[in-house]
Amino acid sequence: MLPWVTVRDAIDGAFRARFLERESGLWPCDYAGARMVRICLPREEAVQQVQVAAPQPSVHDGRALATESGMLVAEASLGIEEIQNLSDTIGDLTKTAVGLNLLFHLRVELGPVSQVPGETMVRINELLGEVSDKLRLERG
Repeated sequence: MLPWVTVRDAIDGAFRARFLERESGLWPCDYAGARMVRICLPREEAVQQVQVAAPQPSVHDGRALATESGMLVAEASLGIEEIQNLSDTIGDLTKTAVGLNLLFHLRVELGPVSQVPGETMVRINELLGEVSDKLRLERG
């Protein structure tokens, strides 16, 4: 048996990542209300799959790159699961870098521009705004 908090957080994360959809019932809910919630896989007609070339990582090896500002840099294009892994290690990274200037730079790309509907861009900007007011997609 897992604690309800753990189960609820896992289901909530799956909803946010769009791995699962809520079919009926109120969410989030307590343990007693969970029996009223129906969960399903995302409907295929609602999912648009776009063929995208796999990003070529540009991670610098253990020597790391030193910038003009004297900072060590590691960079790569990350997939969703890798960003989730990063989120899981933020605490350890912060503890390890105590007293040093640890910065993260994030770039979000969506496209091609000609195929992004306006309502999709608005919704993505709403979601990015929940992370930071600084994150916003704009048409060039």
